[in-house]
Amino acid sequence: MTHYSWSFDVPGALWGEKGTYGDFISNSTKGIASLAPAVIMIFFKKFIHSRYWMCFMVAYVGSILIQVFLARRGGLSMSLLYIAAVWGMYSLNDKSASKIKLVALALVSIGLCFLLFNSMADSFFSVLIERGTEDTRGGVEQGFYSDMKSDEDWMFGRGWFGRYYEPAIMDYRSDIETGYLALVLRGGLFYLVPYVAILILSFFNGYFRSRNLFCKSFAILCLMQVVNLYPYGWPAFNFYHFVVWVGVWVCNSKKFRRLDNIQIAEYCF
Repeated sequence: MTHYSWSFDVPGALWGEKGTYGDFISNSTKGIASLAPAVIMIFFKKFIHSRYWMCFMVAYVGSILIQVFLARRGGLSMSLLYIAAVWGMYSLNDKSASKIKLVALALVSIGLCFLLFNSMADSFFSVLIERGTEDTRGGVEQGFYSDMKSDEDWMFGRGWFGRYYEPAIMDYRSDIETGYLALVLRGGLFYLVPYVAILILSFFNGYFRSRNLFCKSFAILCLMQVVNLYPYGWPAFNFYHFVVWVGVWVCNSKKFRRLDNIQIAEYCF
């Protein structure tokens, strides 16, 4: 992967054509997503042996470094949010922890990351900086809005294999990177609204109406899936989305919500 030849400046090339950044992403990283553990495992620090948790954490940090190197801005943002969510969940639910020390630790960590970023800005972080705030979605989304003109399209979508015209490639596409719009394309607002509502309800039940960190972990995963619909996140048949919907079941189960951490450890681990 690190020796794959690619360029931002291939004249007239489209995403995925040989030598482009899209070609690099598509062909140098096949299967990498499968190497990292499901993100839910880093939330289970309370329930699994510390040695196993550290292995999951190392693998997860490794996946973050890969995303930095590849300048995958959406995925990187979500991965960092997950780390922050794990820290926040354990900090807020640990009555014995000093909040001042936790804040100080967070500030020191942010400071170290900033120093690391500055020191490697022209090497490891160079692609990320080069892409910066480049808008790679605006044109695609504008093409989507232009083609989805009727109320029927917005209410009911165009079916699972529905397409829209993309002016940039002068052809029809059956997918769009923004998750919210992908759901609208498939099934309209009648698909999007229940999908988001179920996840938000699951977050509320799992986080605020439970007695254990197991349900709270899945609750955060449900909420993050709603957030993830902006950078990408549209439903796919993979292990991550399977875990999300297991989380929906767990968060809405009174049996799980009324157990404490000790009972969860005995029952599930």
